Amino acid sequence: MSRKRFRLGLVIDDFEADYECELAGEVSEFCSAHDCSLSIYEIGSIECSSDEYGYQKRAAASLINTKNLDGLIFHSSVQSNSVAEEKLFEYVQSFLPLRVVSLGVDVPEIPSIVIDNETGMRGIIMHLIEKHSCRKFLLLGVNGKSEEAAVRMEAARNTFKEKEIQFSDDDIVFGNFSYIEALQNLEKFWSIHKSFDYDAIVSTNDEMAFAALDFCHNHHISEEQVKITGFDDIRRCSFSAPTLTTVTQHIGRQGRTAAKTLYNLLQGKDVPHLQVIPAEPRFRQSCGCVMSGDLQTNAVMENGKRISCSELSRNYSASEWYVKKNQLTRIIRYQNEMQVSVTLEELRTRLNSDVQIFDMSGFAVCLYKEPVVMEKTEYFPLPEKAYVFSAFDKDSGREITGGYRGLEFNPHNRILPEGVLDDNSGPLCILALYHGRMQYGYIVYRAGSLDMALYEILCMLVFTAVDSAYHHTLDEQEKACLCEENRMLGSISQIDELTELLNRRGFMSVGKKAVEVAVKTKKYGAVIFCDMDDLKKINDTYGHQAGDEAIKGCGEVLCAVFRTSDIIGRIGGDEFAVFAAGLNPAMYDRMTKKIGDECALWNKTKDKPFTLSLSAGYAPVTADCTDLSSLLRTADSGLYREKRRKKAGKTGKMQ
Repeated sequence: MSRKRFRLGLVIDDFEADYECELAGEVSEFCSAHDCSLSIYEIGSIECSSDEYGYQKRAAASLINTKNLDGLIFHSSVQSNSVAEEKLFEYVQSFLPLRVVSLGVDVPEIPSIVIDNETGMRGIIMHLIEKHSCRKFLLLGVNGKSEEAAVRMEAARNTFKEKEIQFSDDDIVFGNFSYIEALQNLEKFWSIHKSFDYDAIVSTNDEMAFAALDFCHNHHISEEQVKITGFDDIRRCSFSAPTLTTVTQHIGRQGRTAAKTLYNLLQGKDVPHLQVIPAEPRFRQSCGCVMSGDLQTNAVMENGKRISCSELSRNYSASEWYVKKNQLTRIIRYQNEMQVSVTLEELRTRLNSDVQIFDMSGFAVCLYKEPVVMEKTEYFPLPEKAYVFSAFDKDSGREITGGYRGLEFNPHNRILPEGVLDDNSGPLCILALYHGRMQYGYIVYRAGSLDMALYEILCMLVFTAVDSAYHHTLDEQEKACLCEENRMLGSISQIDELTELLNRRGFMSVGKKAVEVAVKTKKYGAVIFCDMDDLKKINDTYGHQAGDEAIKGCGEVLCAVFRTSDIIGRIGGDEFAVFAAGLNPAMYDRMTKKIGDECALWNKTKDKPFTLSLSAGYAPVTADCTDLSSLLRTADSGLYREKRRKKAGKTGKMQ
């Protein structure tokens, strides 16, 4: 009897960090080797976020339940940087009775894997003191809630005290795990002290250490003068210039240990509540243990053993950067192509082919039946109805191209309907699909060869496209309602009998609503006031029947020039008015030329004894000017200026 194929989940903060991607890669390899499926949920921070709507990412966690997964690895160490311990415990425990493993923080009632940060930090400082005779230290730290940072900073203080190194709070610069903040505060430190007499800069993470490297470079401080160390050993440490001395947390080992622990748990085996992974120093060029010309050694371990560069790819700094630059260029081009207003149905028909050029082997957009407004709460109330908006799976050859809202399902029961994406072909990444306060659904994709951060950007472009298409669809539906209302108004005598256009009453009623919609959707537009030239002369010379034919001709010309969604009316004897949403001055200039062209065509084809000609005035709709009567008066003033120019012979007739 074959065993059940386990469905594992991994919760991470985001895909922008190298260590999250490395961790996900190790868990994915374990799942592949042990015939398990893997779903990776990006949920952002569970309490705060650096961007206003970052909290919306948490909605992806609402898809995690016992119907979708058998077990979950929760990467808790990053979350502990921004949330109180008790709140983190409560959040992780909320996924029970699902089998859960915590990675990074010891959570009560949950099997946990933690890192020995204290030993790693002590080891690297002892090395700087004993090997490099450093006596004056600057610490790049964190003044937030991070338990990891607190442990590392306390370990540094204790080691300084143990080795009788003078150290005080004045020797701390807070960078809060951020490259930018660390660099800014180092520059402030320099501007205050006007000198830098430190032997070493010890950073509580690698990002701040890179800021220290750039700070020293900017101020012509060499590696011989100041030793610089980080903490985490992200991939870039092996390829920066100089390469960075740091502390490895054995991210790969963390991922493998967490996956194995969860796998054993699902098999019914006993697992220890707490497993500790040591953090160990890796000495490189930034402390002087690897010479700048040594292309063979990646790092030196505490026991003196050298890790060779053959174990890593030296092409990262050159060829991979070139590849990533080209990938980013593709993303930018796609962003430019998306600057077109389309309806949801139009977006659905093109989305699959759009994203396939980015080497995704599988992609699905699932939308809720109706968008949901999400406030800054921890838990998102997952709707019971969703539908597959669009999807493709290169491996199975399946593509969802059916009608709008064709494939409906309950996301509480499963993340995707059966057969939409094959989970045997690699891990599936799951992100909440949101824009501003609106939750539209979620995206499920199987990554290809692009950098994960670029897939994140691509998904954000899709978020924006869905939001834009949703509102454009509402606009089109509202316009359709206005057109229907226009048609119905005809049945209550708001249609001009001669031209079959709206009469003054109809134009004022429909036009007012159309202006309100245009302002609400920020499309604005313009009101055009038109007047037929020389109607009295036509009546006096050829009779009133000819005058009526000329008036009808003006209506035909305007209908030929303007769109069916524009509001056109005959508001007086020889006076016409138009409201055109989105019309700007440049478009108006083209429109007046087109009126002249259509008049000329009418004169040629109708072969009447008189010449049909129109003059026009223009009034733009703005946020401050939306009253239709006022707009008509403004346009009328422009009309009469145009007529005076014609009479003065300054311009030719539009005919």
